[in-house]
Amino acid sequence: MDYLESIKNDNIFFLEIGAYNGKDFDGLYKYTTLNNWTGIFVEPIPKYFQQLQLNFKNIENKFFENSAITEENGEFKIKLINHKEKWAKGSSSLTTNDNTEKYGYTEQTINGITFDALVLKYDIKKIDVLQIDTEGYDLIVLSQIIPKFLPKFIKVEQRHLKGGDKTKMKNLLTKCGYKYKRVGLDYICLLD
Repeated sequence: MDYLESIKNDNIFFLEIGAYNGKDFDGLYKYTTLNNWTGIFVEPIPKYFQQLQLNFKNIENKFFENSAITEENGEFKIKLINHKEKWAKGSSSLTTNDNTEKYGYTEQTINGITFDALVLKYDIKKIDVLQIDTEGYDLIVLSQIIPKFLPKFIKVEQRHLKGGDKTKMKNLLTKCGYKYKRVGLDYICLLD
């Protein structure tokens, strides 16, 4: 996150997908609130979406989309982890992952929007900072975004990717000119 510390420009556009409440589990909160960045928070779960809007009440240049980024527009079932710990609240997923298998889940119907539809809806011209935290759906989301947009900074969760998806993500990042390193559950990626 050293790169984010170095950004002094107010002309930054961010996109945070799987925002939860925009504050907890989020490395972007201090940057999006202390800096005059413009951007979009995408969160599909209505109760977390409401808290997200409250957490950024009276903060300018922030937009909110109550959807998941999906491969098609429409309604989808998202899995909510059956666990009481705080971390489980930020672990909803459109896919089955280690947490859904270990703790079980309930399903909730949510709205899905493709990345292309999001671009049209908000007239997105550029993305400087991208964060994706979708608990195993991350490669599907990322592959809709790059190479159409090449953010300078990407933080994308790799923890719940299954099979060869970690290799596919690394290959996509490399092909698009990113240097990346694993930090905790995520890849931190900088455009080379």
